[in-house]
This record gives sequence, structure tokens and C-alpha cells, in this order.
Amino acid sequence: MKTVSEAIQSSKHYEIGDLGIELIDIIKAKLPPGAYQWFLWASAEQYSFRFMNKGCHMEDLKKRDTYAKWLREDIEERGMCMGHELSIVEWLTTSK
Repeated sequence: MKTVSEAIQSSKHYEIGDLGIELIDIIKAKLPPGAYQWFLWASAEQYSFRFMNKGCHMEDLKKRDTYAKWLREDIEERGMCMGHELSIVEWLTTSK
């Protein structure tokens, strides 16, 4: 049986067919770097909120940690942090 962390990082329902591509990869490719980092940050915050308001489910903390890990990795990979790029608000209001 997979751990929660393994399940988050490799869930069949997030894969695109047999291509080995996951939804998170598509989101990363579609969003500007700053917007992608905001997405990861917001997702981590969402799971922190769920943990506090849903009865302290450890699965929510593990999901939060996964999104925070992806955020740290993206910042290290790109050498930049959100806020130095197009913000998510700017992206949402200018892209059609």
C-alpha cells in the first residue's frame, strides 16, 4: 500500500492516459513561473486550513508538506521566488 506522500505524488487519477504526464506537470507548463509558485503556496495553505478545520487529519498535513516541497524545489530550480514575476492576479486579469 502507498503512503499518503506517494499517493499524492503519483496518483493514477492525476495522470493523462498512458503518457506518464501528471496534472501538476501540465499546470507547471501552462502557468508563468510566479503564478505556478503562487498556486503551490495557495495549495499548501489550503491543506493547512483543512487540517485545522476538518479534525486534524494527518493526510492534510502530508499533502501540505508535498506542495511546500514542490514550492521549495521550484524556487531552487528557477533561482527565483514568486513576486519577482507576473503575479497570479495580473496573469488572471490579462490572459484570455
